[in-house]
Amino acid sequence: MTDQASTSTPETPAGENIASFQDVLIQQVILDAEGVVRSTIVSNVLQENAVAISSQAQWADLTSNIGRRKFVDGVVQAFEPPETVPAPRVPQLYAAALFSVSNGDIAAIGVAGRFVSAMYADIGLYYLFFAEEQPDTAYLAKAYDDGARVSVIEKSTSYIAVQALDAAGTPVDPVEISIEIIRVY
Repeated sequence: MTDQASTSTPETPAGENIASFQDVLIQQVILDAEGVVRSTIVSNVLQENAVAISSQAQWADLTSNIGRRKFVDGVVQAFEPPETVPAPRVPQLYAAALFSVSNGDIAAIGVAGRFVSAMYADIGLYYLFFAEEQPDTAYLAKAYDDGARVSVIEKSTSYIAVQALDAAGTPVDPVEISIEIIRVY
């Protein structure tokens, strides 16, 4: 049989297609293992895990309710998927640093996970720069040391500023400062 799609005859005006039996398209719904409609397809070959749909009303209902219709013993039934509870957001350690201060300078950075550099600005004031620009400042920045009151006094998308004070509130240079940046994903 030849494809007559481009042939014009008195019975078939130009522009109208006459398809061969091989070109008949089948409206189909693809089902999951439980029979729930997961997608639709129109093809000339019946797909695996698919059911052919001949009724236009049923086709319209199924295509507009994907995931909410189910085939049970060949009958279409309404289906309400179970509510999905989103996974809890989990705080994760994003960056960490351990640096030493000596003689008015940052003597060493022992750990610098996701920090690219540190800068000594003044007695008790330091800047740590992220290796990558942060999308926002919605992160928890923790700074601590055994003896001084150490805190993060400024957060930005590219750095944090850390301050160290003694018990009287005077800036001091502690021997070592630990930093943790925690993000919730």
